[in-house]
Amino acid sequence: MTKRLHLTYKERQFINFYVSGLNGTQAAMAAYKTNSRNSAAVIASQNLRKLNISKEIDFALDDTIMRNQSIRAISDAMEATIGKSNLPDHRKRLKAVDMALKLLM
Repeated sequence: MTKRLHLTYKERQFINFYVSGLNGTQAAMAAYKTNSRNSAAVIASQNLRKLNISKEIDFALDDTIMRNQSIRAISDAMEATIGKSNLPDHRKRLKAVDMALKLLM
């Protein structure tokens, strides 16, 4: 089990925005509620140099990669279960989606 690092609410928000695909400045603008690109760039630079934040970003990216691999595997399993028919069997699709959601939780 991974030990969670101590981070402030805004630092966690920054990480979430950063991992979702925003660059550092954009993530800082969103997390720290600033309209100043210069201030946001400084905050982002400081945050990305903090060891605890960079470790959390690594954890979050690893989790995202694992989740994407799981989704890909589930998608493949659904395709194998449902087949490539143009007429979907709604019961099979619902069962596959239900199983996928349980695996992701």
